[in-house]
Amino acid sequence: MRILILGASGMLGKALVSEGKRLDHEILAPTRREVNLLDDARLEEYIEAEKPEVIINSAAMIDHAECEENPRSAYMINARPVATLANVCRRLKIELVQISSDQCQGPLLNEYAKTKAAGEVFALSIPNSLVVRTNIVGPKNLAWAFRVIENDEPVTLYSNYTVSSIDIWSFSKALFEIIAEPSSGIINIGSRESFSKELFVQTLAEAMGFRLNNVISGTLPKHMNRYPDLKLDVSLAEKWLNYTLPTLQEVIDQIIRERQTQ
Repeated sequence: MRILILGASGMLGKALVSEGKRLDHEILAPTRREVNLLDDARLEEYIEAEKPEVIINSAAMIDHAECEENPRSAYMINARPVATLANVCRRLKIELVQISSDQCQGPLLNEYAKTKAAGEVFALSIPNSLVVRTNIVGPKNLAWAFRVIENDEPVTLYSNYTVSSIDIWSFSKALFEIIAEPSSGIINIGSRESFSKELFVQTLAEAMGFRLNNVISGTLPKHMNRYPDLKLDVSLAEKWLNYTLPTLQEVIDQIIRERQTQ
Protein backbone atom coordinates (compact mmCIF):
# COMPACT_ATOMS: atom_id res chain seq x y z
CA MET A 1 0.00 0.00 0.00
CA ARG A 2 1.27 3.49 -0.85
CA ILE A 3 0.91 5.57 2.31
CA LEU A 4 1.70 9.24 2.90
CA ILE A 5 2.58 10.08 6.51
CA LEU A 6 2.38 13.77 7.41
CA GLY A 7 4.25 14.79 10.55
CA ALA A 8 6.78 12.03 9.88
CA SER A 9 9.53 13.84 11.80
CA GLY A 10 7.53 13.83 15.05
CA MET A 11 7.64 11.21 17.79
CA LEU A 12 4.57 9.35 16.54
CA GLY A 13 5.38 9.99 12.90
CA LYS A 14 8.74 8.25 13.23
CA ALA A 15 7.11 5.21 14.83
CA LEU A 16 4.50 5.09 12.05
CA VAL A 17 7.16 5.30 9.34
CA SER A 18 9.14 2.49 10.99
CA GLU A 19 6.10 0.23 11.34
CA GLY A 20 4.93 0.95 7.80
CA LYS A 21 8.31 0.03 6.35
CA ARG A 22 8.46 -3.10 8.52
CA LEU A 23 5.21 -4.18 6.91
CA ASP A 24 6.66 -3.50 3.44
CA HIS A 25 4.30 -0.62 2.67
CA GLU A 26 5.52 2.06 0.29
CA ILE A 27 5.92 4.93 2.72
CA LEU A 28 6.07 8.59 1.72
CA ALA A 29 7.52 10.68 4.55
CA PRO A 30 8.11 14.22 3.25
CA THR A 31 10.09 16.73 5.27
CA ARG A 32 8.59 20.06 6.31
CA ARG A 33 10.60 21.68 3.54
CA GLU A 34 9.04 19.35 0.97
CA VAL A 35 5.49 19.78 2.27
CA ASN A 36 4.46 22.89 4.17
CA LEU A 37 1.06 22.21 5.74
CA LEU A 38 0.36 25.94 5.77
CA ASP A 39 0.69 26.08 1.97
CA ASP A 40 -2.59 24.64 0.66
CA ALA A 41 -1.55 24.71 -2.99
CA ARG A 42 1.80 23.01 -2.40
CA LEU A 43 0.15 20.36 -0.22
CA GLU A 44 -2.39 19.55 -2.93
CA GLU A 45 0.28 19.51 -5.63
CA TYR A 46 2.38 17.04 -3.66
CA ILE A 47 -0.55 14.69 -3.08
CA GLU A 48 -1.65 14.86 -6.70
CA ALA A 49 1.90 14.09 -7.87
CA GLU A 50 2.59 11.22 -5.43
CA LYS A 51 -0.88 9.63 -5.57
CA PRO A 52 -0.96 7.86 -2.19
CA GLU A 53 -3.74 5.38 -1.42
CA VAL A 54 -3.87 6.45 2.24
CA ILE A 55 -2.86 9.65 4.05
CA ILE A 56 -2.09 9.48 7.78
CA ASN A 57 -1.99 12.95 9.28
CA SER A 58 -0.01 12.88 12.54
CA ALA A 59 1.16 16.51 12.28
CA ALA A 60 0.05 18.68 15.18
CA MET A 61 0.89 21.48 17.57
CA ILE A 62 0.73 19.57 20.84
CA ASP A 63 2.25 21.95 23.38
CA HIS A 64 -0.77 23.14 25.36
CA ALA A 65 0.87 26.35 26.55
CA GLU A 66 1.91 27.23 23.01
CA CYS A 67 -1.62 26.56 21.77
CA GLU A 68 -3.05 28.88 24.43
CA GLU A 69 -0.56 31.63 23.60
CA ASN A 70 -0.99 31.26 19.84
CA PRO A 71 -4.53 30.02 19.14
CA ARG A 72 -4.36 31.10 15.49
CA SER A 73 -1.20 29.06 14.93
CA ALA A 74 -2.80 26.11 16.71
CA TYR A 75 -5.80 26.32 14.37
CA MET A 76 -3.62 26.70 11.28
CA ILE A 77 -1.67 23.54 12.18
CA ASN A 78 -4.24 21.33 13.95
CA ALA A 79 -7.34 22.11 11.91
CA ARG A 80 -6.95 24.06 8.69
CA PRO A 81 -4.72 21.55 6.83
CA VAL A 82 -7.29 18.83 7.52
CA ALA A 83 -9.84 20.79 5.49
CA THR A 84 -7.41 20.83 2.57
CA LEU A 85 -6.67 17.12 3.02
CA ALA A 86 -10.37 16.30 3.11
CA ASN A 87 -11.00 18.17 -0.13
CA VAL A 88 -8.17 16.50 -2.04
CA CYS A 89 -8.97 13.07 -0.59
CA ARG A 90 -12.60 13.42 -1.65
CA ARG A 91 -11.58 14.42 -5.15
CA LEU A 92 -8.90 11.73 -5.62
CA LYS A 93 -10.67 9.02 -3.58
CA ILE A 94 -7.85 8.71 -1.06
CA GLU A 95 -8.47 7.32 2.43
CA LEU A 96 -7.73 9.92 5.13
CA VAL A 97 -6.64 8.91 8.63
CA GLN A 98 -6.66 11.84 11.05
CA ILE A 99 -4.76 11.29 14.32
CA SER A 100 -6.78 13.10 16.96
CA SER A 101 -6.79 13.35 20.75
CA ASP A 102 -8.56 11.85 23.75
CA GLN A 103 -9.29 15.46 24.76
CA CYS A 104 -11.90 15.69 22.00
CA GLN A 105 -14.28 13.34 23.82
CA GLY A 106 -15.01 15.65 26.74
CA PRO A 107 -15.70 19.37 27.17
CA LEU A 108 -13.31 21.35 24.98
CA LEU A 109 -11.55 23.32 27.70
CA ASN A 110 -8.40 24.49 25.93
CA GLU A 111 -7.17 25.59 22.50
CA TYR A 112 -5.46 22.28 21.82
CA ALA A 113 -8.72 20.38 22.34
CA LYS A 114 -10.74 22.93 20.35
CA THR A 115 -8.42 22.89 17.35
CA LYS A 116 -8.07 19.10 17.31
CA ALA A 117 -11.87 18.82 17.47
CA ALA A 118 -12.14 21.20 14.51
CA GLY A 119 -9.75 18.92 12.64
CA GLU A 120 -12.06 16.00 13.37
CA VAL A 121 -15.01 17.88 11.88
CA PHE A 122 -13.09 18.57 8.67
CA ALA A 123 -11.94 14.95 8.40
CA LEU A 124 -15.41 13.55 8.98
CA SER A 125 -16.85 15.77 6.26
CA ILE A 126 -15.86 13.05 3.78
CA PRO A 127 -17.02 9.41 3.87
CA ASN A 128 -13.57 7.87 3.34
CA SER A 129 -12.01 9.15 6.56
CA LEU A 130 -11.05 7.63 9.91
CA VAL A 131 -10.53 9.75 13.02
CA VAL A 132 -8.34 8.08 15.63
CA ARG A 133 -8.53 9.40 19.19
CA THR A 134 -5.59 8.46 21.37
CA ASN A 135 -3.17 9.44 24.11
CA ILE A 136 0.33 8.33 23.17
CA VAL A 137 3.52 8.03 25.19
CA GLY A 138 7.06 7.65 23.93
CA PRO A 139 10.66 8.77 24.46
CA LYS A 140 10.06 12.48 23.86
CA ASN A 141 7.06 13.13 26.07
CA LEU A 142 8.37 10.81 28.82
CA ALA A 143 11.81 12.45 29.08
CA TRP A 144 10.67 14.37 32.16
CA ALA A 145 9.44 11.17 33.85
CA PHE A 146 12.74 9.35 33.25
CA ARG A 147 14.62 12.33 34.69
CA VAL A 148 12.42 12.50 37.79
CA ILE A 149 12.64 8.75 38.37
CA GLU A 150 16.38 8.36 37.87
CA ASN A 151 17.24 11.43 39.99
CA ASP A 152 14.45 11.00 42.56
CA GLU A 153 13.47 14.62 41.99
CA PRO A 154 10.59 16.24 43.88
CA VAL A 155 7.46 16.11 41.73
CA THR A 156 3.71 16.56 42.03
CA LEU A 157 1.76 13.80 40.29
CA TYR A 158 -1.94 14.15 39.60
CA SER A 159 -4.17 11.49 41.12
CA ASN A 160 -7.39 12.78 39.52
CA TYR A 161 -6.21 12.99 35.89
CA THR A 162 -7.24 9.72 34.24
CA VAL A 163 -5.96 8.61 30.84
CA SER A 164 -5.65 5.48 28.71
CA SER A 165 -2.15 6.12 27.38
CA ILE A 166 -0.63 3.71 24.87
CA ASP A 167 2.97 3.48 23.72
CA ILE A 168 3.69 4.69 20.19
CA TRP A 169 4.87 1.26 19.02
CA SER A 170 1.72 -0.61 20.07
CA PHE A 171 -0.36 2.23 18.66
CA SER A 172 1.41 2.06 15.29
CA LYS A 173 0.98 -1.71 15.08
CA ALA A 174 -2.73 -1.45 15.84
CA LEU A 175 -3.31 1.43 13.42
CA PHE A 176 -1.73 -0.34 10.45
CA GLU A 177 -3.78 -3.46 11.14
CA ILE A 178 -6.97 -1.39 11.25
CA ILE A 179 -6.31 0.51 8.01
CA ALA A 180 -5.47 -2.70 6.17
CA GLU A 181 -9.20 -2.70 5.42
CA PRO A 182 -11.19 0.41 4.45
CA SER A 183 -12.28 2.05 7.70
CA SER A 184 -14.26 5.16 8.55
CA GLY A 185 -15.78 7.06 11.47
CA ILE A 186 -14.23 7.56 14.91
CA ILE A 187 -12.21 4.95 16.76
CA ASN A 188 -10.23 5.01 20.00
CA ILE A 189 -6.81 3.36 20.23
CA GLY A 190 -5.31 3.33 23.71
CA SER A 191 -4.59 1.15 26.67
CA ARG A 192 -7.48 -1.12 27.62
CA GLU A 193 -7.07 0.19 31.18
CA SER A 194 -7.46 3.71 32.51
CA PHE A 195 -5.15 5.08 35.17
CA SER A 196 -4.03 8.29 36.81
CA LYS A 197 -0.87 10.08 35.81
CA GLU A 198 0.38 9.35 39.32
CA LEU A 199 -0.13 5.60 38.94
CA PHE A 200 1.53 5.65 35.51
CA VAL A 201 4.73 7.25 36.79
CA GLN A 202 4.82 5.11 39.94
CA THR A 203 4.43 1.95 37.83
CA LEU A 204 7.13 3.12 35.43
CA ALA A 205 9.51 3.79 38.34
CA GLU A 206 8.89 0.36 39.84
CA ALA A 207 9.49 -1.36 36.51
CA MET A 208 12.77 0.55 36.15
CA GLY A 209 13.87 -0.59 39.62
CA PHE A 210 13.56 2.80 41.31
CA ARG A 211 11.66 4.03 44.34
CA LEU A 212 10.21 7.53 44.37
CA ASN A 213 10.67 9.22 47.73
CA ASN A 214 9.80 12.80 46.82
CA VAL A 215 6.38 12.46 45.21
CA ILE A 216 3.50 14.70 46.21
CA SER A 217 0.07 13.38 45.30
CA GLY A 218 -1.91 16.29 43.91
CA THR A 219 -4.99 17.17 41.89
CA LEU A 220 -5.12 18.74 38.46
CA PRO A 221 -5.03 22.56 38.87
CA LYS A 222 -8.01 24.42 37.38
CA HIS A 223 -5.73 26.81 35.49
CA MET A 224 -4.52 23.92 33.31
CA ASN A 225 -7.97 23.78 31.67
CA ARG A 226 -7.98 20.05 31.05
CA TYR A 227 -10.87 17.65 31.35
CA PRO A 228 -9.72 15.18 34.04
CA ASP A 229 -11.49 12.00 32.86
CA LEU A 230 -9.97 10.97 29.54
CA LYS A 231 -10.60 7.23 29.69
CA LEU A 232 -10.92 5.75 26.20
CA ASP A 233 -13.38 3.00 25.34
CA VAL A 234 -11.27 0.79 23.07
CA SER A 235 -13.81 -2.02 22.63
CA LEU A 236 -14.47 -1.14 18.97
CA ALA A 237 -10.75 -1.18 18.15
CA GLU A 238 -10.34 -4.51 19.90
CA LYS A 239 -13.26 -5.90 17.92
CA TRP A 240 -11.72 -4.76 14.64
CA LEU A 241 -8.29 -6.03 15.65
CA ASN A 242 -9.53 -9.30 17.13
CA TYR A 243 -7.06 -8.97 20.02
CA THR A 244 -6.86 -6.99 23.25
CA LEU A 245 -4.97 -3.73 23.44
CA PRO A 246 -2.21 -3.46 26.07
CA THR A 247 -2.71 -2.99 29.79
CA LEU A 248 -0.84 -0.36 31.80
CA GLN A 249 1.87 -2.88 32.69
CA GLU A 250 2.22 -3.97 29.07
CA VAL A 251 2.57 -0.34 27.95
CA ILE A 252 5.27 0.20 30.58
CA ASP A 253 7.10 -2.99 29.59
CA GLN A 254 7.12 -1.94 25.93
CA ILE A 255 8.49 1.51 26.81
CA ILE A 256 11.35 -0.03 28.79
CA ARG A 257 12.18 -2.56 26.06
CA GLU A 258 12.35 0.15 23.43
CA ARG A 259 14.43 2.42 25.67
CA GLN A 260 16.96 -0.36 26.25
CA THR A 261 17.48 -0.72 22.49
CA GLN A 262 18.32 2.95 22.01
